[in-house]
Amino acid sequence: MNRTVSFDNFLEYSYPSIYWVIPYTPVTSIVLTILEIQVSVLPGYTDVFLISVSIVLAHRFQQITKTLKENKTVLFKEANASLSFWRNIRKDYCKLSTLLFTLDDHMSAMIIVSYARNFFFLLHFLTIFLRDTETNPLVKTYNYLMATGFVLRMTCLTFTSSWINEESQEPVIILNSVEPEEYNSEVSRLLLQLSFDEVALTGYKMFKLNKKLLLSVISAVVTYELMIIQYNNSYVELTQN
Repeated sequence: MNRTVSFDNFLEYSYPSIYWVIPYTPVTSIVLTILEIQVSVLPGYTDVFLISVSIVLAHRFQQITKTLKENKTVLFKEANASLSFWRNIRKDYCKLSTLLFTLDDHMSAMIIVSYARNFFFLLHFLTIFLRDTETNPLVKTYNYLMATGFVLRMTCLTFTSSWINEESQEPVIILNSVEPEEYNSEVSRLLLQLSFDEVALTGYKMFKLNKKLLLSVISAVVTYELMIIQYNNSYVELTQN
């Protein structure tokens, strides 16, 4: 039966599984379409937001290291001036650490949702590639582009977030090379903080966003794909027998 091509028909047949439960109305279809667009677009903006915040925080910690390097060769003749300098550096570090921990408390849910979504869809597309049942070249290209996008988003988020932790530890090298006449209580306190503080974004403290996390994700993906391959081989052998 031929049907007239119209926007109303498009809305009616866009969500057939939902209209088995509730009756079709144009208003319902428009609401569902808006929700679908939000679900598709907003996670991408979430990743961009997390990456942007990570870059800003990393640059702020980098400024502390830059200040230390600029004053590394300066000889402080007055002990009070030296003590004041290191006290200000430690205060700046404490403020940045407090800011990061506060942001981490508010962004942990976003981090978990972002990684869970990227990881799920990455496994989904890898499973499609392994089954190799798609014959339409346009759909194949779309799947490859989508999978590449999820990999890039997860990789960029991990690397930019791990940059925070790396930059926060950079001053340790400079502090360990402080001249004996420069070493004081403030240097000791700052070095102690740097040694014990775990400055990094986390997912509700369950995991830290660093390069080790990316290796763990890769390991999990490889393990999952090996299980899928083993399952497919067993299924083929069973059907042949």
